[in-house]
Amino acid sequence: MPRPTLTSLPSELVLRIIELTHPASHLDLACTCKKLAQSSSDILRRHREVHDKSTVSDLLPASIPSLVRALACGSGDSVLAWHVRSLEIWGTRSTWDDWKPFTLEPPGTEEESPSRFGRAASPLEWTIDEEELEVYGRILRDQLHLSEHHVTTARQELEEGGDGILKVLAIALCPHLESVKYVRTNNRDLPDSSHAWLTSVVEESLSKGAWAPGLQSLRKVAVGVNSGTWLDRATADDVYNDEHLLAALVKLPQIDSIYYHGYHNSNRALRLDHLSPEEAARGLTPGSSSLEHLFLHEVNWMDDHFRAALIAAPRALKSFCLRGNTLDVFHEVDLNVMDVQKRHSGCLESLMMYDAWGLNGYRAKLYVAADLPLSAFGSLRHVYVDVDDLLPDVYLNDTEFWEAWNGTAEQRDERMQWAMDSLPASMEVLCIGDCDRPASAMVAEECLVKLLKSGEFEHLRAIYIEDDVRNPRRLQPVEPAGDLHFQRLVEVAERYGVDVVARAGSREIRNEINFPEGVEYYHLASGPHARDRDEGEWEFSPFTGRWEPKGCGRCGDCEDCFQVFTREAWQTRYVSTGEMWMVGDSTEEESTDDESAGDESE
Repeated sequence: MPRPTLTSLPSELVLRIIELTHPASHLDLACTCKKLAQSSSDILRRHREVHDKSTVSDLLPASIPSLVRALACGSGDSVLAWHVRSLEIWGTRSTWDDWKPFTLEPPGTEEESPSRFGRAASPLEWTIDEEELEVYGRILRDQLHLSEHHVTTARQELEEGGDGILKVLAIALCPHLESVKYVRTNNRDLPDSSHAWLTSVVEESLSKGAWAPGLQSLRKVAVGVNSGTWLDRATADDVYNDEHLLAALVKLPQIDSIYYHGYHNSNRALRLDHLSPEEAARGLTPGSSSLEHLFLHEVNWMDDHFRAALIAAPRALKSFCLRGNTLDVFHEVDLNVMDVQKRHSGCLESLMMYDAWGLNGYRAKLYVAADLPLSAFGSLRHVYVDVDDLLPDVYLNDTEFWEAWNGTAEQRDERMQWAMDSLPASMEVLCIGDCDRPASAMVAEECLVKLLKSGEFEHLRAIYIEDDVRNPRRLQPVEPAGDLHFQRLVEVAERYGVDVVARAGSREIRNEINFPEGVEYYHLASGPHARDRDEGEWEFSPFTGRWEPKGCGRCGDCEDCFQVFTREAWQTRYVSTGEMWMVGDSTEEESTDDESAGDESE
């Protein structure tokens, strides 16, 4: 009697076998023969559908629990679970009464303490039976290596309606998970239990040397992402993300990038100033992490020992970005950069300061390039320098930038050479911050023209200058300037193929620069602004670190532009400077490139 084959079975049975087959084998099965291809058409269609919807969020209370049930118990949509690449977590649910959708619409003005959940909605009726609890307990013990005490606590949390452990199970079990985004919420009064669970799971997995599939594949984590909704009302004092979670994320086996918003030093809050350097380091050791991109936003009093351990942990850090605070200033920026230079001078490619009005250095406005020096970075492509840190001792002597320019022509040349010697030869982009004052703009222009003509920066492609008088540093409105800034620099840079991106900069931006980015509201696939950048033209600002509507594109002929420079000033745009420029009180005429070339040939 011939043995039955898969294709000889009834179609209904074949379909059922395909449904029970692991999602990774569906395509192989369909490619076996024509009949199995026909029988697999529905399941393959499902693969295509969910492949384009690879993000799961907790906006709806059932989304994460359903995903975990499919992953852990084999029930539900196993194809969806197979394709999940990103999780977006909007907040915590601590009781069954919280099992409602998050409401993204602004609450009424009469509500003094608005709820994150729709008040009119009824809580979802969700049950977790004893068998399912046992399955989760086994996973926590066997795959996540948690103790019996942890398992008992997790069971109690689930029985009371807490969903933090479910979110960590989803993170750990999604086999192809690439990114996790935590939305910024008020977690000081209502801590997100998934933070503590994730920290414990990472520490235990590291000690055992065994990682669940999602933890093994996870490469990008963002904590404290602004949502662009009313939920962003939480102030900096309401957002509390400590060093325990940050250290745990750095220890993930394949971690590539971390965006961390709202860091608070728990040692300072608990008055634990007696910790040893080893204790403060939270288990981070030099060269132990695969992390390449670190973005710190709104840091409040990071412990010196923890900061040093955090920066030393990556084997090869490629980008380091700081974004300023909205309340208290982010202090000791220069100490952060010194730690980076000490550990990553050979590999760092980007050093950016965003919203620098909320940053401050210990011995400088931000950091003095010559003190590090920045020239010691062998691969640095993106450089940010505050204009007050271009010349020596401006900040320490409490003098105005232009006052440091006084002296003889020889002294000014020495200062310009000092500034140039401090910058890396590998530099492709130079960003000059806080340069909207006319005197600062004039001196900075002379330095930058000399830099271009020196020929020492052959990789330079663009100079970005923050010269808009409406920047957040200004406490009072400023009248529009009567003279355009940097017109001679624009003319000289054009000959060298270098873009000058300023309020009245180059005619055409020829070089596309890929700056390191944080994670913003428009990156949330489950948020209301996911498609915002599909409409109109947007451009990236290296001073805010965000994509922004392009607006008029610095046209020079609209009311917005007239708030920066007067109408009469704009009429002088792109009028040749005649190669005349001021050096102190004297006027010096320089030869053109063609004349210089002629002199050399003679």
